[in-house]
Amino acid sequence: MSHPPRIPSSAKAADGTRSTPTRRTVLRGSLAAAAVAGTAGTAVVGTAPAAHASDAPPAEADPAGDTPTARHWRSRLATLAARHEVPGASLGILAGDRVVKVATGLANADDRIEATPDTLWQIGSITKVWTATLAMRLVDEGAIDLDTPVVRHLPELRLPDPDRTRRLTLRHLLAHTSGIDGDVLPDTGRGDDCLERFTALLKDVPAVHPLGRAHSYCNVGLILTGRLIERRTGTTWDTALRERVIRPLGLTRSHTLPEDVLAHRAAAGHTSGPDGRPRVDPTWMPRSQGPCGIVCSSVGDVLAFVRLHLNDGLGPDGTRLLSARAAEEMRSFQTATPNTPDTGESWGLGWARWDWDGRAVYGHDGRTQGQSSYLRVLPDARLAVVLLTNGGDAQALYHDLYREIFTELAGVAPRPPHAPDGTRPPHDAGGYLGRYQRVGVLEEILERGGALFLRRTFTGGTPSEFELHPAGRDLYVHRLPGVRDWEPLKCFTLDGTRYVCQSDRVLPQIS
Repeated sequence: MSHPPRIPSSAKAADGTRSTPTRRTVLRGSLAAAAVAGTAGTAVVGTAPAAHASDAPPAEADPAGDTPTARHWRSRLATLAARHEVPGASLGILAGDRVVKVATGLANADDRIEATPDTLWQIGSITKVWTATLAMRLVDEGAIDLDTPVVRHLPELRLPDPDRTRRLTLRHLLAHTSGIDGDVLPDTGRGDDCLERFTALLKDVPAVHPLGRAHSYCNVGLILTGRLIERRTGTTWDTALRERVIRPLGLTRSHTLPEDVLAHRAAAGHTSGPDGRPRVDPTWMPRSQGPCGIVCSSVGDVLAFVRLHLNDGLGPDGTRLLSARAAEEMRSFQTATPNTPDTGESWGLGWARWDWDGRAVYGHDGRTQGQSSYLRVLPDARLAVVLLTNGGDAQALYHDLYREIFTELAGVAPRPPHAPDGTRPPHDAGGYLGRYQRVGVLEEILERGGALFLRRTFTGGTPSEFELHPAGRDLYVHRLPGVRDWEPLKCFTLDGTRYVCQSDRVLPQIS
């Protein structure tokens, strides 16, 4: 499943700290020089902090990546990955037109296969931005319109609500405002008709909120986008992505089908074994989930894809692959979200959006079984960072590492995760006590002994309980076992109905 609700893959938690850079002035000066150099076709990822910082110009990158900058970030990646029990990870930094790629640990712990900068990883829901880019290319060509009902091109589409069927648009799908329950993900086989067969099942998939009235992360919406792409191109989503995105960008380490991935060194996802050690999880996503999360790629290829957007749609040879207007619309505000630091404070078309101290950031995260990916782009510094991992407390690694990178290279830090604010919870949770449900999971907000609790029950599973702590207005946090950082739960009311938003998914109250 692409970008599922976060469940820890390690049974142990590690308390992490970060090193504080001591010579930020030098680093910021290096970044400024890099930005100037970038206008002449070259740029430099800033010099290494602390032990490696100096007043001398940063060294040029070489093919082996053996520079002070690469050595520094390789060391920091290794240290933090070990601290958070992440078996293997690869990190890519794009600053101007220069790239640093480093890796640490194991791509496969069972077979002791080393992770390298060119290892392929499951990038999960970062795939959604690739699918959105492909869709926007078709918008540029006039084959699809953002605001024309999808049913005009897919007359066979049937949702339980006829009005939603008539009015649903591509804009709703790419901005995650369709209201379709997004995690109903049956496997419809390996055949080229898998998305067609998936679309036929949507007649039974319920809604979680009114069309266009809220944001709820929706894997189903991107799969439906993939089917729309198939109808308008006359080929499969895999082929369309390869011919219209992957090949034009010169990506040689990006694939959608496992038989193609096996031609390369590929990372395996890991979960915690009975002895607490990481063990390979062989789970592979069904082909029918392709448009929402099946791409496997390397950090270098992900950054080459990002460069298309930083260049407002220009490919590596200067060919326009996406109009500047389409690229801008993808990263522009489309809808508000529950304002969470991790999953997006607002949303564009395919891209999640953040405001870091007044500076616009866009990106996307992804999770598959045992693998997690993180991508952030700071366009005013022409800085992009991608982290690909395969187990452990990857979220804590992301938080610690990105805080260092963006602080040292751009003088800005990501917002920290929500945390308890120290207040006492209202005795009735502000009126939000009750049961909330979407397909596959029931969430209950309970009061017991003056404290609030969240009871979560996955269909066919045993309930789990977490204490809720206030973190803001109608906002609570709880902590999962084996995970350092807090998880948010946002409560809100829309058109008289109460909802909670958990893991960026909206659940309506049922009682």
